[in-house]
Amino acid sequence: MFDDASPTFAALTLASSPSEARSMYPAVGTGAPEARADAGLYQGNRRRTIRQLVVLIVFSLVVTELLFRADRSRSAVRLVRSASPGWLVLCVAATAITYAMAAIGMIGATRSPLRTGPAFIVQVASAFTGRLAPSGLGSTALKVRFLERSGVRRADAVASITLDATAGLIVHTLAFLAILPFFGGIGRDLDPPEDAPILIGLTVALVLAGIVMWARIVPHRWKEPVRTTRNTLIATLRMPSRAAPLFGGSAGVTIAHTIALCCALRSVGATTPIVDIAIVYLGAAAIASISPTPGGLGAFEAALVTGLSKVATPASTAAAAVVVYRLISFWLPVFPGALAFRGLRRRGLI
Repeated sequence: MFDDASPTFAALTLASSPSEARSMYPAVGTGAPEARADAGLYQGNRRRTIRQLVVLIVFSLVVTELLFRADRSRSAVRLVRSASPGWLVLCVAATAITYAMAAIGMIGATRSPLRTGPAFIVQVASAFTGRLAPSGLGSTALKVRFLERSGVRRADAVASITLDATAGLIVHTLAFLAILPFFGGIGRDLDPPEDAPILIGLTVALVLAGIVMWARIVPHRWKEPVRTTRNTLIATLRMPSRAAPLFGGSAGVTIAHTIALCCALRSVGATTPIVDIAIVYLGAAAIASISPTPGGLGAFEAALVTGLSKVATPASTAAAAVVVYRLISFWLPVFPGALAFRGLRRRGLI
């Protein structure tokens, strides 16, 4: 799960141009026969799934090598190896909380009642599906299919997921603006990365690629979905019983992710103030959300290391913390996510 704006783009694509979304992610169906034929990611398509995972892993290794390159590699690797177990456990716990909060948010975004257990399991499963498609599309398709199986009409399911993503975007933006006055400012590098231009270049390249991708797949017929989302949001704000879990869940996701990053930093000995960590996380997540890679892979790591180095975090420590954070928040949930996905399929919930 990645707290960003990309699910909004994905939901808009699904709402107004399902054929375009389906061409990028086959699990997005427009009718029951298609959904039954491809209700899962790799039913009859396992080779493609394995190939996507291999490509993703290789790209992740390249990014890690970039973060650990040159003179800081030994120091960063040593920090990862000696990371504090206590802080790592807390990082795992904070990551787990993000899925619970996301489930609460989805329940608030849906007019029809949803059971908490399955809603949580589908969020865990999205940690698997979200790794196999451009940012946001995999998890969006899974959640829409889950809502359909729960008795929600397709149009309402798409509207609910779009509303959930929009609430996350609103909370993310408001959180950034709220804590910005307490931010100590940038330019306090203790150990600026020598390859900062490379990290910045990687981020910019992926963001530009994302702009091109979203400009192509976000259809021109976006006005109606946006209007529907606006009306749904206004209606939800008038119902505290829905607005509270919707925005509370979204806020919980953002807070838990920030705490997880803080725990990762503390595990390798960093003393970066929590406000600075929050600003860097929110900024990096916003930038990387445009990246076409799943979970902003590559752009997010580069933005985090660059941002942390600008708030007096040594580059080697920042690199080590980011690797720890992404291992726990991005890669660790994939296996339980796959199990959750299989369980949902077996129970006929997707």
